[in-house]
Amino acid sequence: MYDSGNIPKGAFLLPLTLFLIVLILPLLRNFMQPSPNTYATTHLETNETKECNIFSGNWVPHPKQPYYTNQTCPFILDQLNCIKNGRPDRDFLKLRWKPHDCELPLFDATQFLELVRGKSMAFVGDSMGRNQLESLLCLLNTVAHPEDITAKHTSYDDIFFRWWFVADYNFTVTTLWSPFLVKFNDSDPSGRAYYSATKLYLDEADEAWSSKIKNFDYVVFSTGQWFFRPLTFYEKGQVVGCQKCQNSTELNFYGYKKAFQTAFRTLRNVEGFKGVAFLVSHSPEHFENGAWNEGGSCNRTKPFSLEERGVYESGDIVEALHEIQVEEFNAAREKGLRFGLIDITDAMAMRADGHPSRFKPGNKKVNDCVHWCLPGAVDTWNEFLLYLMKFEVEKHNNMLTTPKGVFLLPLTLLVIVLLLPLFKNLIQPSFEIHTSGLETKETRICNIFSGNWTPYPEEPYYSNETCPFRTDKQNCFMHGRPDRDFLRWRWKPRECELPLFDASHFLRLVRGKSMAFVGDSIGRNQAESLLCLINNVMKSVEADPKASSFYRATKLYLDEADKAWTSKIENFDFLIFSTGQWFFRPMMFYENGEFVGCQRCEKNMTELNLYGYRRAFRTAFRTVRDLNAFKGLTFLVTHSPEHFENGLWNEGGTCNRTKPFKMEERGAYRNGDILETLKEIQVEEFDVAEKEATKKGFALWFDRYI
Repeated sequence: MYDSGNIPKGAFLLPLTLFLIVLILPLLRNFMQPSPNTYATTHLETNETKECNIFSGNWVPHPKQPYYTNQTCPFILDQLNCIKNGRPDRDFLKLRWKPHDCELPLFDATQFLELVRGKSMAFVGDSMGRNQLESLLCLLNTVAHPEDITAKHTSYDDIFFRWWFVADYNFTVTTLWSPFLVKFNDSDPSGRAYYSATKLYLDEADEAWSSKIKNFDYVVFSTGQWFFRPLTFYEKGQVVGCQKCQNSTELNFYGYKKAFQTAFRTLRNVEGFKGVAFLVSHSPEHFENGAWNEGGSCNRTKPFSLEERGVYESGDIVEALHEIQVEEFNAAREKGLRFGLIDITDAMAMRADGHPSRFKPGNKKVNDCVHWCLPGAVDTWNEFLLYLMKFEVEKHNNMLTTPKGVFLLPLTLLVIVLLLPLFKNLIQPSFEIHTSGLETKETRICNIFSGNWTPYPEEPYYSNETCPFRTDKQNCFMHGRPDRDFLRWRWKPRECELPLFDASHFLRLVRGKSMAFVGDSIGRNQAESLLCLINNVMKSVEADPKASSFYRATKLYLDEADKAWTSKIENFDFLIFSTGQWFFRPMMFYENGEFVGCQRCEKNMTELNLYGYRRAFRTAFRTVRDLNAFKGLTFLVTHSPEHFENGLWNEGGTCNRTKPFKMEERGAYRNGDILETLKEIQVEEFDVAEKEATKKGFALWFDRYI
C-alpha cells in the first residue's frame, strides 16, 4: 500500500517550484548578459575576445614579413639578434600561432598603447621576462618610440633593472630582475656561478620587485630557468631541503611551488595594489645531444610537429613545472587576485627552431637553446598579452556598465524571495525516515569538526577489561596511569550535537559490507577503537602488523602506490586513509625510478621536506580513482598531532598533561604551524581527487575528510 505519510512535505511544492524556476532563468540570463554597447567608451574592437582557448593550436605558415626587423628595432640585445649574428635561414620567421577554434588577432601597437595610456607595466622574473619585454619594445616602436629613462630610477650599469617611457601615451614599462621571485643569496650576484648552491628563502618575497610594484597597473611574472640549479631551501631561517645536493642531479619541485605561492600571496597582500597580474607559464628549452654545458645544441630549422612534441625528452619536466604554475595560479585567482594566465608552454614546446643556438656573441661552443630570437616566436607572447588585456578590460567594463536586464532586477528579486523558501522545503530532508530503521535527525548539515572539549561524567564506552583488542602499548591503565580525568571529556560541536556512537546502528549500516583502514599505526589505533566499540554487540578478529627502525633513510617511490593496499581494496565498500607519522623520518624520494630529493638527508638538516608528503597522498588518491572495480566510499582522517614537550620522543620529551589544551593554549602549541601545513596538504590533495573523480563520473568515491 502506498504510504503518503513518508512523503517529504516539500514534495507537493515540486510543480510550483519547477514552474518558478522556468520563469526566473530567462530573467537571470537577461540580467547577467552584458550590454552590446559595453565598449562604446574605449573605441577598441573586442569581438575577437569572445571565449576561445587561444593557447591550444598549432604553428601554420605565414608568408608576411615580421612586425619588425633587427635593423628597425634598436632594443634587441646582441645575444638575441640572430640575423645579425649570422643565422642564415628565415623560415622560423614565417610561422604564426593558429588556435584550433578561433583566430588570434595580430598585434596592434596603437590598440595596445591606447589600452595602457597613462598606465604602467612591470615584467618581473628572469631573462625570459626580459626577452618578452624587448619584443614588446620592438612592437611598440613601430608606432611610438620608447625612451630609456633608467637613469631616473637606477644606474645604466645595472643591466637587470631597466625603465622605458612612451611619452605620447604616458606609458611606463620596466623589467624587475628576480629570477626566483623569493629572496635569494648567491655567492655570485651575477648568477654565473652555476655550480654553487644558491640559498632560497621560500617564505620571503624578493624585495627587488615586492617593494616596487604597489602602483603598477600591470605586472607580468615570467620565471623558471634558474630553478634547475643547485639550491638550498630555507623557511623561517632554517634549512628545510635542497636540490642537486649529495651527488643528486634530479629536481626537487618543492622550492619551485613554494616560490610561486609566496610571490602570489605577497602580491595579493601588497597594500594599495589594484592592478592586474599575468603569469607567463614555463618556457621550454630545447637542448639536444647533451645539456647546455655538455655540447647540447638546437640546430632545427622547423618546429616540432604535435607528434614530435609528444616525445620531446624534457616533456615530463616541462609538464610538471607547468602543472605547478597553473595550480598556484588558480589558487591565487580563487583568493581574489585579478590574474590572467599567458599559457605559452605548449606553443613554445614546439618551437625548437626559435632559439639563438650558436648564432650569438661569445663562446660558440655553448649554444643558447633557452632564449628566443628577435624577431621570432616570442612575439606571439605579446599577441597573447594584448588579447588577455582586452578581455580583462571588457570584463571590467561589463561590471561598470548598466546591463540591459537591470530593469528586471526588482521582479527577479521578488521571484527569488518567493522561490527560496519553497526550494528550501523541497530539498530539506525529512527527519522521520523509517525505511531503514535508522534515526537520521542528527545527521542534518553541521560542521561537527568545529567545537570544543566539554566535561562528560558518564563512563566510557568500554574499559581495558571489557575490550580484548587493544595492543599493550595503548593500554594505559594496565601500565599504571593513575588519573581518569582524560576519560571524562566529550567533543561538542558549536552548532549541533554529535551523537553518541551506537554500535548496533553502525553495524546495520555496514551489514554485508567491508571496510579497510589504510595507513600507519594511527589508522590501526582508530581500527582498534572501532573493534572495542562494536565488541559490545559483536565479537571481531584482530590483526597487528609491525614496523620499526626510525633512523634509516627510507626510500619512497612517490609515483607508485603501495601494493600492500592497492592489490586488496577493489572490493571494499569503505576505505579510510589515516597516515602521516612516518613522514617525519629520513627519506629518499624517487620518481620514475630516479632519485628526486630527500628529507633529513644531510647532517644537521632536521627540517621537513613536504614534497614527499604531498606526492604520496596525490599518488594514493589517484590510484583509488583509477581502480576499475572500486565503487566504495573513501574517507581521509586528517593528521593526528603528537604532543611531546621538553624534547622530542628520543630526547626525553614527555606528555604529562591531565587536561586538554584550552583554545588559547592550542594557538601557542609549538607544532601548530607544521600541523596546519600537513592538514592543508591533505585537504588540498583530497579536494583535487574529489574534483577529478567528479569529472570522471565517480562523485561519491571521495566522500569526506575527518
